[in-house]
Amino acid sequence: VPTGHDSVISVTDTKVRPPSREEIDAARIIRAHLDELSELCVELDALEEARDRVDLLVRVREAHASVVLKSPQSVLESKESVSLSSSSSSSASSTFSSSSSSSSIRSRLDGVRLLSDAFATVSMAEERDRAASAQSVEHAVAVHASTALVQFVHTHLVSALSTLSIQLSRDMSTALLGIGWPRDVDLKRNAKQVQALTDEIESGLVFQQILASLSDVSMVADICRTRYVPEAWLLDLMLRPVVKSFLFHFMGDRKTNDITKPSWFLTYLLDVLSRIDEFLRVVVQPLFDRHQIHQDVKSLVSQGLVRLGHRKLLKDYPRIFQDELFCKLVNELISFDRSMRLIHVYPRLPLEIGLPDEGPLTMLDFCTRNESVLLRWIAIEKSSTTNKLREALTSEECWVPAKQSRRSVAPIDRLKGADSLLELESETPPEIIVDVLNILDGVTDRYRFVRGKAVKLRFVEEIQLPMLDFLHSEMSEALSHFFRDTVDQRAFLALISLLHSVSFLVPVLRDWTDSVFFVHIAQAIEKDQSVFEESIVSFQALQERILRSMVSAVGTKFVEQCENYLMTRRLWQNVAEEDVVLSPAFCDAITILRELLGTLQDYLPHTLFARVWQRIAARLDTFIAEQVVENHQFRAGAPARLEMDVNALFLVFQPYTADPKKFFPTLKETCWILNLPMDQVKQLTKRIRMIEAKTDKEVAQREGAELLRSHALHRVTVPQLAATLRCLL
Repeated sequence: VPTGHDSVISVTDTKVRPPSREEIDAARIIRAHLDELSELCVELDALEEARDRVDLLVRVREAHASVVLKSPQSVLESKESVSLSSSSSSSASSTFSSSSSSSSIRSRLDGVRLLSDAFATVSMAEERDRAASAQSVEHAVAVHASTALVQFVHTHLVSALSTLSIQLSRDMSTALLGIGWPRDVDLKRNAKQVQALTDEIESGLVFQQILASLSDVSMVADICRTRYVPEAWLLDLMLRPVVKSFLFHFMGDRKTNDITKPSWFLTYLLDVLSRIDEFLRVVVQPLFDRHQIHQDVKSLVSQGLVRLGHRKLLKDYPRIFQDELFCKLVNELISFDRSMRLIHVYPRLPLEIGLPDEGPLTMLDFCTRNESVLLRWIAIEKSSTTNKLREALTSEECWVPAKQSRRSVAPIDRLKGADSLLELESETPPEIIVDVLNILDGVTDRYRFVRGKAVKLRFVEEIQLPMLDFLHSEMSEALSHFFRDTVDQRAFLALISLLHSVSFLVPVLRDWTDSVFFVHIAQAIEKDQSVFEESIVSFQALQERILRSMVSAVGTKFVEQCENYLMTRRLWQNVAEEDVVLSPAFCDAITILRELLGTLQDYLPHTLFARVWQRIAARLDTFIAEQVVENHQFRAGAPARLEMDVNALFLVFQPYTADPKKFFPTLKETCWILNLPMDQVKQLTKRIRMIEAKTDKEVAQREGAELLRSHALHRVTVPQLAATLRCLL
């Protein structure tokens, strides 16, 4: 029909004419021919598919004939029989003989590979036909044919796998025996035998790859996994002589099967792994890499040996009734795992945090995967550590401090502004705290490599934290016992030991808390805190109590010796210039103070001793300023005597700091005030009275601060300044 401007028919003018009878009959004839043609095409497709299946069937028969010496028909009749000595067809006999040569094994492997490929093909065809079976009767018939073909190929494939696995196992066993496996493996002496075994291993790897490819195919997947273990078929075959020897010696009636000697079977496993280590690394691992099998051979063999050990433990454990024997077993398992990590690098994992929740099997997994065994371990561990701690705390030498060794600070360090003239060579903590930390660390070492942070947390919460709580209560009780109204030499040394012990323990616990191992364990706690946080807080509070008690004990001794010094008022009356000497009543106090500080220095590390003497200095600074200065009237010459006494006090602290005066700020400023001229004293007194008369407290406070600042007084307050000035009037 012409279009556009060439059209001679108007669309609006077109009239539709009904078809004639002749045209309708012609259309029916054409449709009938088309239907016949479509049916012919379907039949042609079916014939083509049937021809393909016939070709596949022929290839399956040929492949099976290349693997076994039996005809396909005889295999169908007797699926379970795989004897290599039966009669074979002429074509199969021409394919290979009963010899176990390398070429024969390779041809059999090729046949099995062809069978596996054929099985995958027919399985896919069956699934396709089954999906389309609802569409027509022809597809249902095709499903039936596909199922029959799948069953046929499945029968041949299972038979071929069984036949070839038996032959490979025999050849592998013979080759392993030739190199002295596993007790006497010598690569240099048995070079020819090693080469023969290498060929067998390569054949085994090809068979293992075939098994791996079939492990995901339906119908044969279960057979492959239950009979052959595709991922480790070859290594499992190599370990069979080890398993046989192990069962004979350690799970039979031999004398070596002794539950009181767990080290025997564990040493055997370690010895086997050491003997075959070179062969696995030099021979087997390169073959795995060449076939692109990404497996760590030594790790898999190690895991197999560990499973063998678990098998014996499951049998022996119900007969272990004595706790002593159980402890021996756990220690041997810990030692075995330690040897595996250090010598054989098993498992190959970053071990800063211990073992993850999942991973290669270890011998200690026997304890953690059996709840009854784990509960028994924790109970015995807790009882043992508690008894050790009680024994350490009840010894006569428990709270005896350890003497520290020091050396003089070099002159160059003094020029750099060293705070002390003596420094610690090496800190020696009290013996009691060393014992406690050794017990805690021993527990950690034993559970460090158990699997899972939740299990490790149980050891922390059920053993270590209660142990720290018990230690805290014992220390608190010891503090109450030794710190009384009067502190003798023995009690003073006990306070030193307590203070040093707590001060040494807290940083150690903090270091443990910050370690990767305990941070990983803390992830199992719902609270956002470390596992030792509560213990650290409690020990810090105890440390502060002991420190206050120590300062109080020294202050009490000093005050007792200052009693006459405080009561003698004539010391502060008119004193001639030639009579200004050190007060005799103050000498005893200085002497006892020097002795106490010397004892503290002998037994405390530098940083801790610095905290103690600085607190003692602050205590004495306040005490002398309040009890001596503010409670006496000073006349001519008396301030000079006080200044001499204070300088003698400074000399006591001279060995510990280059500038002792800065630790007595109140006394330093008080002595400056007492030595002011009388006119300036009266002026300051008048100004203070004016400030005190202010009704506005903020103004009075501001003017008082300005007064102190103008005279460079930073420690003395306005009331203290007024009280000191009154001593001069």
